[in-house]
Amino acid sequence: MRVFTLILSTIAFFSTTYYSIVAFPDLSTANGILYFSMLVILLLICITGMILSIPMGNSKKNRAVNNRKQQKRNEYSLI
Repeated sequence: MRVFTLILSTIAFFSTTYYSIVAFPDLSTANGILYFSMLVILLLICITGMILSIPMGNSKKNRAVNNRKQQKRNEYSLI
């Protein structure tokens, strides 16, 4: 699911970048400023989605944290 989100965010980022370059709005009007600000917000959302969707895998840090959590569970179990 994270890979799918990463792919969609990347596609949206590049398509938004393309449309912002090809159809650059006239910033002297309110409509142009609004359109450009919406493009910037969409780019920021895409960047955030890409950052959150990067698969981290099983790093040593994640395994160490999971081992500590498992040890705490074992300490509190009655068996």
